[in-house]
Amino acid sequence: MKSGRAGRIGIRVFAFATILAAIFLVAATPRAMAADMEDAQGIVDKARVTLSAFMRDKDYQWLRENIKNAKGVLIYPQVLKAGFILGGSGGTGVLLAKDSKTGEWSDPAFYTLGSVSYGLQIGGEAAEVVVLVMSQKGVDALLTSKFKLGGDTSIALGPVGAGAKANITADFISFAKSKGL
Repeated sequence: MKSGRAGRIGIRVFAFATILAAIFLVAATPRAMAADMEDAQGIVDKARVTLSAFMRDKDYQWLRENIKNAKGVLIYPQVLKAGFILGGSGGTGVLLAKDSKTGEWSDPAFYTLGSVSYGLQIGGEAAEVVVLVMSQKGVDALLTSKFKLGGDTSIALGPVGAGAKANITADFISFAKSKGL
């Protein structure tokens, strides 16, 4: 008889714990989603500031003149690189793709980049990076789950400075401003 009563108490405790856990999960989910939305909006805001800074800078005249020909723009507001023998770099940014029919830019898609290196290195660097996607092949490469620059797609460094003139034919053209040791 005692085991029956203990069994019912155990079931009640289990039921109470399950209900309590469900309440905590439901209560935590909106805050987690709100935090994710705030983080996403923060990345978009920083990307807007980064692109505006590039567009205002007189050294990036080629970027200003050729962004209209781009199929997409990949903006990384902050790419951090650090190393002491073993190094790594990474950042989160947004891709804006241009609709070929309407010419309008898409909503942002979020991209993370990262790399690891080994060798003689020491120091750190922070950079703002803007990459123009100049071909449909480049946009298609970005839409795969993983892609590697220099594999099936070409990348070039964009011309910088007063009087920079160049006829560049590459899938990706990269511009960066960096600070560091």
